[in-house]
Amino acid sequence: MIVNRAGVMIAVVALLVAGGVSMAQDGIEASETRAGALGIDGAAFTLHGEDTFLLGISYYAALGATAECVATDLSAFSRAGLNWVRVWATWDKYGDVSAVDSTGAAREPYLTRLKELLEAADRRGMVVDVTLKRAGVLTDHQAHLQAVSTLTQALKPWRNVYFDVANERNVGDARYVSLEECGELRDAIKEIDPERLVTASQGSDISREELAEYLQVAKVDFITPHRPRDAEAPSRTEAKTREYLRWMAELGKAVPLHYQEPFRRDYQSWQPELNDFLLDLRGAVAGGAAGWCLHNGSPKPERTGSGDEGPRRSFDLSERCLMAQLDTVELATMGGMSMAQDRIEVSGTNPRYWSYAGETVLLLGGSDEDNLFNDPAMMADNVEKLATCGGNYIRSTLSWRDVNNVPPFELVGDAYDLNQPSAEFFERLETCCRECEARGIVLQIEMWATFDFYRDLWLTSPWNPANNTNYSTENTRLETEWPHHPASKPQPFFFSVPEVNNDAVLLGYQQAFVRKVLDVTLPFGNVLYCMDNETRAPAEWAHYWGRFIRAEAEARGTTVNLTEMWDNWDISGDEHENTWGHPEIFDFCDVSQNNWQDGQTHYDRLIWYRENLTGNGGPRPMNNVKIYGRQGGGQGLNAVENVQRFWRNIWAGCASARFHRPDHGLGLSDEAQGGAAVHEQLRPVRLRATAGPAGRCRRQRVLSAGQSAGDVRALLPGRRVCDAYAG
Repeated sequence: MIVNRAGVMIAVVALLVAGGVSMAQDGIEASETRAGALGIDGAAFTLHGEDTFLLGISYYAALGATAECVATDLSAFSRAGLNWVRVWATWDKYGDVSAVDSTGAAREPYLTRLKELLEAADRRGMVVDVTLKRAGVLTDHQAHLQAVSTLTQALKPWRNVYFDVANERNVGDARYVSLEECGELRDAIKEIDPERLVTASQGSDISREELAEYLQVAKVDFITPHRPRDAEAPSRTEAKTREYLRWMAELGKAVPLHYQEPFRRDYQSWQPELNDFLLDLRGAVAGGAAGWCLHNGSPKPERTGSGDEGPRRSFDLSERCLMAQLDTVELATMGGMSMAQDRIEVSGTNPRYWSYAGETVLLLGGSDEDNLFNDPAMMADNVEKLATCGGNYIRSTLSWRDVNNVPPFELVGDAYDLNQPSAEFFERLETCCRECEARGIVLQIEMWATFDFYRDLWLTSPWNPANNTNYSTENTRLETEWPHHPASKPQPFFFSVPEVNNDAVLLGYQQAFVRKVLDVTLPFGNVLYCMDNETRAPAEWAHYWGRFIRAEAEARGTTVNLTEMWDNWDISGDEHENTWGHPEIFDFCDVSQNNWQDGQTHYDRLIWYRENLTGNGGPRPMNNVKIYGRQGGGQGLNAVENVQRFWRNIWAGCASARFHRPDHGLGLSDEAQGGAAVHEQLRPVRLRATAGPAGRCRRQRVLSAGQSAGDVRALLPGRRVCDAYAG
């Protein structure tokens, strides 16, 4: 990325490149490059010898499509980051376009079309699943054996192919193929082409006993269960995937698990939406699967009454390309699949930093408001600017206190109903997650926006018993006025948990709100969670919600990364132990309040915290979701100190650095993006990186207020960056 500015975020990107840390890359348009030989390494697929997740789409009737349609569709798939399609060699649903006939012999022009499709896919770096079924074209085992022999011989030159020899082979109708017969089909292929990968798919989840037979009797190279197609399926995929892999370990043979045919639209009464598809994909990735498919097809009679209404999608490509038949949900899913397979997590190679999209990343950001999601125009502007200048990190408190914001509940008459979440509030939150994800931006959410529950803001809050129809001061511990600053007297709202006030009525509505937030945000892999903003609530409150959110995520078949932000400006203070001392609850530590410190004190406390983590649960990311530009709490913005705090956080080994909103910080101003003011403060930055082990940050002299130059010895993941001069 080339940007004609030399500001803070761009300078940090340059520093990271010199220091050996990669930022998450933008999507790169597909080039004409061969897919390479498809292989297996344990439970993973490989291309060009590298582990590769097969991410693709159903393309069943492709042999009935024109060459122009195939080129158009494959190019669109490739641009979206897909690298796999499923094509049937025996497809006769809306006209016979099979590559073999009823005896298993070659059938033209369709075998030639299959070869041409394989070549077109190969040029785009894509793998093709060539599937056969028993029934319809092939009605007996002998013809089936001849068909796999014919196809194996004909397709031998293309190494971007595997065979599914029997689609849903366990279904008890004409499709049924025994596992012994699957083994014979597999052997027929291997006799001609020993390196060709072979599977046989199952029309349901696979039991442990069946898994053993797939591996030992059918001798498949990988397994392809077609999971249930109900509303509960997406939330169970991660756990089911882990179960399959555990069973394989017990059986002593690990093979890839490929979800080549999950649920789809227009199948039965349940109509999956975007979040269902993305949650299922993320569950597959998190659980350790090797591939996933955006399945699609014609409507079932249960939905239409005829089975022949609406787009036929991949089931019939004779007149329209697949891209012209996908509906808006499917198109949105396809657009989000490449990023959706990524989930931010603590780096496995350097746990002081984050890993996203397969890369160790430093999170860098700034935005013009703390609750950016709740102002759609500002959000759209900010995420685009941030991505353009090389940033990848924003903050969103779940607040509604500013102009253009909406509250989280519906107003019914003169009062709010806490049983009716605001559709607009949560649509805005979902849109923000999606827009950030599309640009590789990580979003840190603060579940409880502390200041919304105090003083004048409390008087209009939906949570105030005077403003809703759901509870009162009689059946909760709440009061209708709370004219105190959070730092002087915490609100009873933050004492509701069983370990403190056990305010059961209030707690029930709080739980429902958190569940709704998770319903919206958990399908996205780019979200981090903080319990509060600048809290002085009891530790029991933070620990309760940390455990609650973790349990809710596990019940949905996914994972979360959690932290808490305490108000105490001294991060070596006792309150902060409630985060760093509980690694079983909190995966990372937010040290934002340290950014009220200046100069050497600011830096030294970061080093203390960093070293303290090593002996208390091990290294974890230290995040700065807001870096202040004010000094002493009440003084005006000091842009120089804001920039220097930003850099000291990076030099001290923090995992993120984000400018706080104006006028408490530079936000996403020209200075933060790379304007002249910051450039003047930093001047050209020269870096000389030398290889060396990761270790303790040894400083010579640190930039502080009033200094324009400093010799810094700084630690970054994997190597030392020595002699960085600003001056």
